[in-house]
Amino acid sequence: MCRAMRRQPCRRRSRSTSRPHRPRWPRRCWPRRIPPGTCRRRPTGRICRRRSRARTRRRMRCPPSHRMQNARWSARWSGRSSARSSTRHHGPTSVRLNARRNASTSGHRRRLPRWWPRIRRVRKRPRRVRHRSPRCPPSRRLQPMAATSPRTDTRATRRATVTSAAAWRSEGGWRAAGRLLRVVVAATAWCAGGLCQAGAALPPALWLTSADIDALRADPARSAALLRRCDREIDVVAAPVAVFAPPPHYTTTGVVQTDVSRRFASDGSVAWRAALCFAATGEARYAAHAQALISAWSDTLVAVSSEQGASEINFDLPSYVLAASLVRGAGDWNDASFRRLLTGIALPLSHSARKNNHGNWGVLLEASIAAYVGDRELLARARARWIALLERQVDADGVLGLEVCRSDTNDYCGGPHQGINGLSYTHYTLLPATAAARIFELQGQSVWQTPAGQQLASAYRRAALWTREPERFPAYARNQGQLNGVRNAAYFALLQRHYPNEDGAQVLAQGRLGMNSLEWLLLFP
Repeated sequence: MCRAMRRQPCRRRSRSTSRPHRPRWPRRCWPRRIPPGTCRRRPTGRICRRRSRARTRRRMRCPPSHRMQNARWSARWSGRSSARSSTRHHGPTSVRLNARRNASTSGHRRRLPRWWPRIRRVRKRPRRVRHRSPRCPPSRRLQPMAATSPRTDTRATRRATVTSAAAWRSEGGWRAAGRLLRVVVAATAWCAGGLCQAGAALPPALWLTSADIDALRADPARSAALLRRCDREIDVVAAPVAVFAPPPHYTTTGVVQTDVSRRFASDGSVAWRAALCFAATGEARYAAHAQALISAWSDTLVAVSSEQGASEINFDLPSYVLAASLVRGAGDWNDASFRRLLTGIALPLSHSARKNNHGNWGVLLEASIAAYVGDRELLARARARWIALLERQVDADGVLGLEVCRSDTNDYCGGPHQGINGLSYTHYTLLPATAAARIFELQGQSVWQTPAGQQLASAYRRAALWTREPERFPAYARNQGQLNGVRNAAYFALLQRHYPNEDGAQVLAQGRLGMNSLEWLLLFP
C-alpha cells in the first residue's frame, strides 16, 4: 500500500499568497514527466490536470521502496471535522503516524491540512484457541489385537503408531509424558504396597535366574525355614559406622573379633536373606527390610581406614551387592548412595591383585560390582584375573599350596599349629572362586569349562576328599587330629552341579555344612 493515497484533485493557492515552490515529497515518487498544470504539492495516486474531472487521469505508481512495509496498516479518509480533530488532538498514535506522512522531518509537529488522511492501525484479533479434551476419543483408542489375523495386526500396529504420533503432536509431548509418569508411579506404589502377586517378574539378578526363582516359589515347603528366619529378623536394625577401622584379625596369641566386624558381616547376611524372602514371596516388607539395611551402611560409611577393614570389605560386601540385585526394583528405593559406596569406596580397596585367598575375594567383589552397575570392562578384567589366579594357585594334584599351611596366628604358615586352618582356608578360597564363576555364568562369560575351570574341578575333588576323610589331610597328624573348619563346605552344592564326584555327593548327603550365609544348600539343591 502506498503512503500517498489521496484520490482528490489538488487545490492551488492564489498567486498573492503562494511561496516559492518546494517539493515536499521524496524525489523517487516524482513521475518521470510532469505535464503542465500538475500540482506538485505532494504525490497522489493520480496526477491532477487543469481539465474537467470527467476526463481520464493518468495514474502514477508508487515505487516499492516507498510503500508501506506492514500490510496491516490501513488508511481511512475522513471529512473536515474528523481531519481537524485528528490534527488538533496529539494522540500518541495518530500524531506520530501523521507526522511520518508529512514531508517535513523537523522536530516540531506541523499542522496538517484538513484533507490529510488519518492513518490508524488495525489491531489483529486474538487467535481463537480450540480447547481439546485430554481424553482419547473412541476413534483413536487401540483395539485388542488377539482375535485378529496377522495382516490385521500389522495394520493395527501401524495405525497405533501413527495415532500415538498424532496424539503426541496434538495434545503435547509433556502432557503425554506426564500421563506415562503417573502410570509408572502408580504401578510402583501398587507394588510397594504389597499388592504384587507372587508370580510377578523381578528385575534381572546377578546370582539367581528366573528359573531358580520360579522353582523357589513353586515349593513353599522348601523355603519355609527361610521365611521363619526372615520373620524373626524382620526387626533387626543396622549398626553402621562412618569410619570402618577394625583391628587385625590375627595376633600372636590367636584371633580378635570386634563388634563392628561382626555387625558388618551379619547385616549383610540378614539383608541377603530378606532379599531371598522377597524373591520367594513377593512381599514388600522383606524388600523394604533389605533396602533399609543396605541404605544404612551406604548412607553412613564414608571411609575405611585400616587394613583389616579393607579385607572385610572384600569378604562381606558381596552379600550386600547380591541382596541389592534382588530388591533394587521394589518400591521407590534409590540406590544412588549404594552405587557410590561400591564404586567410590569399595572398588579401590579390592584385593584381586594378591596371590592367596584375598585375591579370590577381590575378584568376587569386582565381579559383583561390575554385574550390578553394568560395567562390562570391569567384568572382563575380573574374569581374566579369576583365570590367572586359579592357574597359579592349584597344583597338579588339586592342592592350594598357599592355603594348606595356614595356622591360627599371625605367623600364617608357621608356628606350633601350622596347618590347623589349612582345610578351612582351602574352603575359604574355593568359595569366592565358585561364587565369581556363578556371576560370570549369568553374565554370559562362563568359566566352568575353561582350563582354569578344570583346575577348579581338581581342587574341588581334593577338598571333597579331605572333607569326607579329614585324616588324609597333610597336617592332620601334626595337630593331633584337630583341624578347624573341616565342614565349611556349603558351596559344594553349586560345584556338584558342574563337577559331580562321589566324595562331594556324600559330603552333601551327610549335611551339617558350614559357611552357608549365601544359602547355597537352599538355592542349589
